Order: sequence, then structure tokens, then C-alpha cells
Amino acid sequence: MFNWIALTTKRDEEFRAAENLMRQGLESFLPHREVTIRHARKMLTKRKPLFPGYIFVRLDLQNDDLRVLKSTRGIRGVVCSTDATPAVLKQDVMTELLASCDAKGRLLPPDQLKRGDRVMVSSGPLHEMVATVEKLASRDRVWLLFDEPKVVTKVSLPVDALTKLT
Repeated sequence: MFNWIALTTKRDEEFRAAENLMRQGLESFLPHREVTIRHARKMLTKRKPLFPGYIFVRLDLQNDDLRVLKSTRGIRGVVCSTDATPAVLKQDVMTELLASCDAKGRLLPPDQLKRGDRVMVSSGPLHEMVATVEKLASRDRVWLLFDEPKVVTKVSLPVDALTKLT
């Protein structure tokens, strides 16, 4: 029976680990988001893992050899339960996580934004600023009201550049 388990990765090597697991024919899942950062006066788009330092792998614990995982480049180890066996993740949690991402593991934009929701901008020059949804302009654009920089500012942004805050 196939189960999802979590693996710890070496620092900043989540994507390398995912690539190496794929080369070995193992099904892995690395949920991530694309963020835009400013570096040396340039705007760069980078992939940031949703769970830094972790990657998920689906395998048969009865028949698959865990030593293969431990020797994979980018992998530090297996997340284990208290009895030193790999901790199996709940299927419903993994199903929901898989449903919230596209086929490549990229986090999909929130589908249920409404007026008054608090959101954080996850890409672009307004990266990591918090705002309130003022109006839904269309299916993929939203008007936001920023109130942080002492001046109330209204901006239109694409929905996929936002993360809904709870």
C-alpha cells in the first residue's frame, strides 16, 4: 500500500532533492509558490517552498528501501514517529494539499476572495505588504486597499500575486 511520508532536505536544496527523487522513479511532491524579489535593481521570480526543509514522497513502506532515500542528493533524512518508523501522513491532508497546487506543485491562487478579506502580496514590488480587498475587478484581478505606509493607497493586482490571510 502506498503512503505519503515527509523527508527533511538539506538547506535550500528542496528542488534538487525533488529532481533527484524524480530521476529515481519516485513520486515526490514539493508544494511551492513563485515570489518576485528585488535584487540588484532587478525584479527576479523565485520559487519558494511552502514548507522549507521538507518534501513529500509517496511509496510502499513494505517493499521500498528507505536507504535509497537517505542517500539521495539533497535529502537529509526521513521524518519518523516515536518508534523510529517513517511517519505516515494522513491521506485526506495530502489530498487537500495536492488539490491546492497545480501539476508542478505551484500553489494555486485563492479562489474565494471577497470584499474585506486581508491578503498579503506574494510577488511584485509590493511583496509582503498586507492589504484589504476593496473590490473584485474581474475573475483574475482585485482592487486592494493598503493602509500601512501612513497613506491609504488603492492598487489593482492579479489574484495569483496574493495570499489570503486567515
